[in-house]
Parts: sequence; structure tokens; C-alpha cells
Amino acid sequence: MSHDGGDADDAGFDGHDRGGRAGPVVGRRIVIWGPTGAGKSTLARRLAHELDLTRVELDALRHARGWDSVGFDEMRATLAHRLDEAGDGWVVEGNYSRVHRVLLPRIDTLILLDLPLHMTLPRLVRRTLTRVWSGDALYIPGGPRERLWTQLFSPRQSLWWYAVRTHAEKSARRRRLAGELPARVRVHVLTTPDAVSAFTDAVTRPRSEMQAAAGRSC
Repeated sequence: MSHDGGDADDAGFDGHDRGGRAGPVVGRRIVIWGPTGAGKSTLARRLAHELDLTRVELDALRHARGWDSVGFDEMRATLAHRLDEAGDGWVVEGNYSRVHRVLLPRIDTLILLDLPLHMTLPRLVRRTLTRVWSGDALYIPGGPRERLWTQLFSPRQSLWWYAVRTHAEKSARRRRLAGELPARVRVHVLTTPDAVSAFTDAVTRPRSEMQAAAGRSC
């Protein structure tokens, strides 16, 4: 099993980009980065639903036929095709530096979930145990499954051990890469669950208000 592998507004939900210009909180071509257990998938699903975006999960591309079953050349080609198809906008979740050359030139918004290890690791453990208990296949019918034995006794494959070993290094790298993005990209760095909740509310509130207004006008 492989593991996916700046400074902006800390909370990032005030409706301003790094240049201080007022405007929409997010655009229509969004990438979400963050450590395993930070809530990338949860946020991506919410944004996709609320903003009518196509959701692309990089892990699902990488592990489409089993753990690490898709090479990076094929993964990049599939990602490019998916993004081209999603003409009205998309949200991509996952880090995978091997696809940056396909992905980053296209984005208008980066959301970095920069939560600390003491928050993400318990989430990761709970998620894994839930998947082990359910036995559900991941990503697609017949896809790979989580194994408790792997997490406990296989340090080279265990996502738990990987998270502990690499959290600080990977987090610093993601912050650096976020800071190097061009000024046209809105960058939101969210460091607490409260900041994530406030950001999500700021993104989805205008849509809810418009729907309510439309209902009142009928």
C-alpha cells in the first residue's frame, strides 16, 4: 500500500485571497491537501454536493485494481481525462506529488487541512477499525480492503506507522508548496476542526441563502 505523497490565511474563510481582494471563498477547480485522517474526503464530498462539482479521489485512481495497482503514468492520464470531462468544475482530494504537473496548472483554489497528528491519528485509527470490521471494499466493488494485521505488524505498509513517521515532514512540505503557488490561486490553510467547520459554512451559506430566497419568491 502506498501513501500519498506557503503561507496563506490561517483560517481562510474570510472571503479574501492572498492579495486581499474580496470575492468568492472558492473557485470551481479545487484541490484539497492534508494528512490522512484530516477529513479530506468528508470536505470534498460536502463541496461537491453543495457546489455541484465532480469529485475526484486520487486514492481511488491509484488503487483502482488493488493496492498500488495503477502506475503513475496511467494515473496522470486518467486524472487529466477526468478533469477534462468535468467541464463545469471539480474538487480533487489527495496529495500525490507525482500528479502535480497535471493538476496544479489547472487549479484556482487550494484547501490545506493542516491539522496536528494528535487530531488526525485517532481519526485514522477509528476509520481503519471501522473498515476492518465492515469488510467493505474500498473505492470500487471488489476493490482493496483494510487489514488490521497490516496496520499493526507491517511497518512498511501500515498507514498508522506511516502517519506517525512522516507527519511533521509532509506537513511542512505541503505548507511550502502551498506558499509557492501563483497568486491567482486562492489558498486556505485550516488548522483546527473549528476552522474547517467555519470555512465549510462560509462556502455553502451563499448557496443555501440563494435557495431560500428562490423558495420565498415562488
